[in-house]
Amino acid sequence: MQKFLNLLACPRCKKASLVEGDDQLICTNCNAVFEISHGCPVFLKEKSHSSGFLGVMQRGFDTLEFLELTKKIGWRAAIKRTQVEGEPDKLNEINNEFRTSFLDLLDLNPHSTIVDIGSGTGGVVLQAAQKGLHVISIDRSEVDASFVREMVKQERLDRVTCVLADGINLPIQSNSVDAVAVVGVLEWAAADYPNENPREIQLEFLQEARRVLKKKGKLYLAIENANFIGYYLGRPEPHCRLPFISLLDDSSADKFSMATRGHKYLEKTYTLDGYLEILLNAGFEKVESYWPSPNYRTPNAFVSLEIGDGVKWFANNLVNEPTDSDFDQMTLSFLRFSPSGLGRYFTRDYAFVCEKP
Repeated sequence: MQKFLNLLACPRCKKASLVEGDDQLICTNCNAVFEISHGCPVFLKEKSHSSGFLGVMQRGFDTLEFLELTKKIGWRAAIKRTQVEGEPDKLNEINNEFRTSFLDLLDLNPHSTIVDIGSGTGGVVLQAAQKGLHVISIDRSEVDASFVREMVKQERLDRVTCVLADGINLPIQSNSVDAVAVVGVLEWAAADYPNENPREIQLEFLQEARRVLKKKGKLYLAIENANFIGYYLGRPEPHCRLPFISLLDDSSADKFSMATRGHKYLEKTYTLDGYLEILLNAGFEKVESYWPSPNYRTPNAFVSLEIGDGVKWFANNLVNEPTDSDFDQMTLSFLRFSPSGLGRYFTRDYAFVCEKP
């Protein structure tokens, strides 16, 4: 961890004044003390409600039980133990060769440092470190951060540091890193702030990512499209499992969510124009937009949305027939036969690369 202290900063006073003590980091400027739990400095103001990836698995595991299992039988075997038949294959997602295909868009070199916000099970962290990058892994879930820390330890990857922190208050110095990856995370930014405006929280999140980037540093954002054609056909929104909700205006979406779940619609996503607007409002420039195919988690192709018929041409010429659902078949058919330039507004996912001026 010592080698990363020159990049970390106290999240309270924003000074680069952290020193390592016994199972803690101490800020010599404001005297704040941050415990180190399972090898991860804890920079959260208060405990997050996030249960991490364990919280969405059907087979219940206590956090400590799972972490002890990871140490005992190895991280790969532990991941397999969490899953039941029919659940997403987390191990395959971690190891998939296309998990970090986006790195080719970021102009990085072996001396570069990338921050992965919302690391989850650590696929991006693992593969980026294996490619020689320095990686700062950020997560607000104790089990996720601790699991990733144990995983890179078992893999003997010493260019990684894992911390418990919130994306809107990063414990990283300003103008210090080359890239920030936000893969399937921005929509969850407001989860711990149910009384706040989700868009304002997401804007803070993006502005914080911009703050830590060096000049000309790159942000990679991958996320769902609120205007996905499948939602018009009744496909549930994947974060809250409610149909049509992302197609509604904010007020109607909140009422629908309150009536069905008892709280506001926090997992806000946007249309193509909506993403471009919030990225520019956060202070980024040179925003490049893509359709990551077949999905943003393991994309084997990035189709530029700035080429008028790019989506239609790709759908007709390069995409293999989908096999996982009728929805995907209908989506592909729509993209193949949509009027010129229209398909870009209805793809399932988006990816963006933008630059700090």
